[in-house]
Amino acid sequence: MSKKAELRNTKEQFAPQTVGQAVANLYSTFRRYKAPTQTLDVCLACCMDVKLEREMRQLPLASLCRNHFYQYNNSAKSQVQPASEIKYLIPRLFELLSQGVDVHHSTEIFLDRVGRVPEDTYSDAERKALDDFAFEFFAAGLKQMPFEENGYFQRDGAFSILLMFDIGGFNVKPLLEHWLRQDTEVATLHYAYSTLWHFWLDGGEIGMPFACDRPAFRETMKTWINEPKHRQLYTKRILDCATQLAPEVLQAGIGNYQTHEDVLDEVLGYVTE
Repeated sequence: MSKKAELRNTKEQFAPQTVGQAVANLYSTFRRYKAPTQTLDVCLACCMDVKLEREMRQLPLASLCRNHFYQYNNSAKSQVQPASEIKYLIPRLFELLSQGVDVHHSTEIFLDRVGRVPEDTYSDAERKALDDFAFEFFAAGLKQMPFEENGYFQRDGAFSILLMFDIGGFNVKPLLEHWLRQDTEVATLHYAYSTLWHFWLDGGEIGMPFACDRPAFRETMKTWINEPKHRQLYTKRILDCATQLAPEVLQAGIGNYQTHEDVLDEVLGYVTE
């Protein structure tokens, strides 16, 4: 085994679980929370079907489907969410997320309700279970090609997933640190597409619509991208990626987007400025 291969295998040991195990841990950690007996924090006048709302409280949690959560998440709601309600629903919400189910109209706000609970709502064990899921989910997505049809990221960029977790009340810095350790062509392609579309082409600022009112997230991302050591590292990785990917992969497009080669070349010009 080459030294590079050994290094990659060592790095992958940083993630001891799988996404499925992380979901199972959420069910175990949050199992003590019972279904609400009162109407959920939704608008039954025009936002959510009365039958679906009732089913969310009466059906077994694991049987709730996309329609339940899609209407629930799109409904008008209180600025601060009821903690017991959210904690009861968390395992199934994250399970659906792991299955590639769209539970809201925009990926970035899939976890909006989770992030609206009162501060210090989650116990240490609950916070760890949530953070473990976020890590495993993001790590697994970085192993799939960007915008993969049935991928964890649901054809969205990695920055959209990071913003989704930030809005959900997660600390994204450990996820960024993990990304930095992934010396793979696929993870480098994720970096190229995400930084190009959500940073470099926006004038060196995070220009994502749902990040407009999240200055801390924007600053964290900007600092991570602009760190000189990071730019040097990705300069090398982009050059390696351009030489190590097969020609047919480099020339492949994603939908109507540019080829991988075009994106890598364009990002290289920015990171080396």
